[in-house]
Amino acid sequence: MPDLPFRLLGYGGLGGVAAMSLMAGSQPGLWLLLGHTLVWPWLWSWARQRWPDLRIPQTNLSVLVHAGESLLVMVLVAVAGFAFWLSLAVGLLLLSAVTALGGLRLFVPCMLVVVAVLIVQGRAVPGMSVELTAATIASGLLVFGFQLGLAFVSFRQAQRLNGHRHRAISESSTLRHQNARLERYLPEVLRPLVSERPSWVNRPTDHFTTVAFIDIVGFTELVASKHLAELVDVVNDFISMMGALTERRGGILSKFLGDGVLIYFPEPDNGAIADRSEAAAQCARVCLDLQPGLLGLADCWLKHGLVVNLHTRAGIASGYCAIGDWGGGARLDYTLIGSPVNLASRLQAEAVTGGILVSAAAAALLREIPPLADRLSAAQERHIKGFGVCMVHELCGSAKVRANGAPDPIYADDGQDIPQSL
Repeated sequence: MPDLPFRLLGYGGLGGVAAMSLMAGSQPGLWLLLGHTLVWPWLWSWARQRWPDLRIPQTNLSVLVHAGESLLVMVLVAVAGFAFWLSLAVGLLLLSAVTALGGLRLFVPCMLVVVAVLIVQGRAVPGMSVELTAATIASGLLVFGFQLGLAFVSFRQAQRLNGHRHRAISESSTLRHQNARLERYLPEVLRPLVSERPSWVNRPTDHFTTVAFIDIVGFTELVASKHLAELVDVVNDFISMMGALTERRGGILSKFLGDGVLIYFPEPDNGAIADRSEAAAQCARVCLDLQPGLLGLADCWLKHGLVVNLHTRAGIASGYCAIGDWGGGARLDYTLIGSPVNLASRLQAEAVTGGILVSAAAAALLREIPPLADRLSAAQERHIKGFGVCMVHELCGSAKVRANGAPDPIYADDGQDIPQSL
């Protein structure tokens, strides 16, 4: 419950009564009461910040302080010379407030304090026994019972709301951690779509795309020769490097299948031919970056006593793919499906170790980029499973690394560093 505003309201009313009484005649007790109403709410707020136990009404320290507060208020009201019935009204308000705040845990000790002060004050009121008629007692009990009932209802409701609040905070924190974890399973391009429209299904749409399928050569032998812990480090480092290279070039790492990685570069929305060529060029540069990147990883692994030299092969194809959410029911997969994906997979299977095979469509786009056009071999006829005889090109230079390990200029033509340790 918002403790300070209600405390200010209650003490403000009591201070107003004390101020009006001062207009009729100045008494030391009234000045003490007025000073208390002005200082105590802020003193209480400061104490709550200093001692966290006071923020929880059911703690022993909080019960003791509330009982002391009730005693101090009732004594100051009595010393101020207020009539008995006004003191009784103040006592009822105090009891209603502490009950709404802390239930029986606060009500019982504060009630004992209020009753004790009222008894002491009542004995000093002349003719009190005459005024306490049955009707007066009954009406007082009725008002008190009604106030007390409202206070208990308020307390229970506050407890329920506070419980709901804590559960909501806990669930919200859990959901944040779950979302942060789940985001890591999603492609980078999908994360803003899920955040902005979480219930929206991204129906697959056609996009002209350049696709590359990259495979680790000899992965079966690598699995058989390495301890599981070493294998996990090798594969994770390779995938991390692929993600960094692809992201740096503006592409999307769609998925990895143990020893294979699928990346793609969709054309920009304007669909210009020049942009298609640039997307294909960036895809080719990722594949060309692989060999120097793998050399850097090998050096890093060697420093940790792990002798591994990975070799890859890649296939690149361009064409229209349907990109979006595939699946239904409880499971969706944001990916791309189309002939270029299958062709890229077949091309990498046909490539030599360290080689990159490029489809005719992708090669036509790469010819628009002079540094890469010089790296394309002449067209070759290859029988590609599922596609028949196709004209393919080899992207030369994928294994051309200087003896000192420095990459050929084609690998780093944009001046950016290739990841060496991830």
